[in-house]
Amino acid sequence: MSLQEDERRPLSGAQEGLWYAGRLTPDSAAYNTAEAVEIHGPLDTALFETALRRTVAEADTFALRFTDGDDGPHCRLAPDADDWTLHRVDVSGAEDPGAAAWSHVRADLAVPVDLEKGPLFAHTLLTLAPDRHLWLLRAHHLLLDGYSYKLLGRRLAETYNALTEGREPDPCGFAPVSRLQEEEAAYRASDAYARDRDHWARRLAGLPEPVRLTSRTAAPTAPFLRRTAELTPARTKALDAAAARLGVRR
Repeated sequence: MSLQEDERRPLSGAQEGLWYAGRLTPDSAAYNTAEAVEIHGPLDTALFETALRRTVAEADTFALRFTDGDDGPHCRLAPDADDWTLHRVDVSGAEDPGAAAWSHVRADLAVPVDLEKGPLFAHTLLTLAPDRHLWLLRAHHLLLDGYSYKLLGRRLAETYNALTEGREPDPCGFAPVSRLQEEEAAYRASDAYARDRDHWARRLAGLPEPVRLTSRTAAPTAPFLRRTAELTPARTKALDAAAARLGVRR
């Protein structure tokens, strides 16, 4: 069963936490996420926009809108989901186009998002040189997580490459948002959920309070520090095996 336009649905557990956190700090951009992809070589910008619009249309998470009511927050698919603009910024004339592009990225990421009015995402194509571009996708964490960016980037590349070759891309494998909601609801109503809850309740029972350096919890801040690392093939294989044993999707 797919989510229909304007049909109200409750948020997922993860979304609900982000919703309330965002409402506590409405002027903060801390829950903005983004990915900037450098594109080297010739780029047909008109065809790129066509491929991007097709990719966005295939991922109905971009159509989500969020509202609050007496019974709590809900999401729905907006009927005007395709009404968005690919912003184009030309920094090729700057003394340092790379620095100018990344300055734009940081400024865009720092813009707070109105969770109810939106827009909750933005696409920008920056031109640094005729053969060098930067595609920036910025979205509120309610819509996307880190792995989502990987899937979207891969699909966009598949679609663009197919269109440049004059053919249709392979069918898209994106599942609708409603499937995630239904799977989570089924899990919460299952015996597995009860077992998992009891396991962690026993495992964490009696643990002392975490050590704190201050007497109060600070609100999330932006910008933040990020550390990246690469997993070896052996470690990746071990993680895949563990995930398979536990029934967890990679």
